[in-house]
Amino acid sequence: MKMLLSGKSKDMTQFFSDKLRVVSFISIILVMYIHSMDSEGVYQGASVSVIVRNCISGVLGPCAVPMFFAISGYLFFFSLRNGISDVFLKIKKRVNTLLIPFVIAAILYPLQPILKAVILNITPDKDYIQLIKDLPVIETLKCMFYDSGTNHPWAYHLWFLRDLIIIVIASPLLFYLRRWTGYLSVIVIVALYAFFPDLSFLYGMIWFVAGSLFLDSIREMPLLKVIAMFSVFLALAICRFTFDIEPRYYRIIEIAFGITSLWCMYDYVVNPNFRLKDSKVLNFVCQFTFFLYLFHVPTLHAIYKGLLGVFGKNEFGYTLTYLLSPVVFIPLGLLAGFILKKYTPIIYKIIVGNR
Repeated sequence: MKMLLSGKSKDMTQFFSDKLRVVSFISIILVMYIHSMDSEGVYQGASVSVIVRNCISGVLGPCAVPMFFAISGYLFFFSLRNGISDVFLKIKKRVNTLLIPFVIAAILYPLQPILKAVILNITPDKDYIQLIKDLPVIETLKCMFYDSGTNHPWAYHLWFLRDLIIIVIASPLLFYLRRWTGYLSVIVIVALYAFFPDLSFLYGMIWFVAGSLFLDSIREMPLLKVIAMFSVFLALAICRFTFDIEPRYYRIIEIAFGITSLWCMYDYVVNPNFRLKDSKVLNFVCQFTFFLYLFHVPTLHAIYKGLLGVFGKNEFGYTLTYLLSPVVFIPLGLLAGFILKKYTPIIYKIIVGNR
């Protein structure tokens, strides 16, 4: 217990290290499905389309980002052998792994329409350019890096990195909170989230601290318990959709059951002797998880609109477009990442934080 709270965890096994990478890749796929659903609305008249979208984006999808926070928290507080001094060293490292990629992706996002026009040799949208020019510098920076009026930056998918950076800055406080209150530190942060609901980073902080405390200790949960937890998770999700429940604490409880059961299922689905390096395909795709996260928006939306134009705005078209959009994007994203990594390795390393 004391070793866990101080960060002096037992050594990470190769199976566990591979698990972190595979689960992260699966989570980014779920994030893509969430954003695929947001691309062009939902075909309200189709029961099949709504059910398919709700099952993937509405039930499993909400577990994806909390899982990222949990993994980030585990890795941050893993092996702090020198206590608080190592915390500051990790903060310094996160400048390269988090802050720089965030700044680059946030700047590139509003420039994409202009870059697209230059590459295709077409006239840029004058209204868009004028809109950018007319914004005051302070407002532009705010929209680009923090909040554009929707509680997200312009590149809305980067809210995760924005909040994670804030959490990392607060990590020295979290270090002592974990040491002084143990597992109750999660409850303390949940209480803070209740009193300060506008501080969105507190939501991520819940999972960040929970992941640092629990991911390592729940790797050998009995199968019947895992099934029971997953069943509770599904029951809570069904009740949420049936009765239109939206309270934040309900969702926190639901997602806690979800990520715990899904995290533990990996141990029963994957052979304990499996090593990621033995699978060329899986090992390759897991190298580009962060790259896919940074740049899947707005390309995914363009693919969605293109497929919708092919399949049509009907029940079949909306359902198939939703299911295929991430499937089409992933190979393209992997190809872009591979080319960038192979031919401009320095640029690629900077973009993805030397991953």
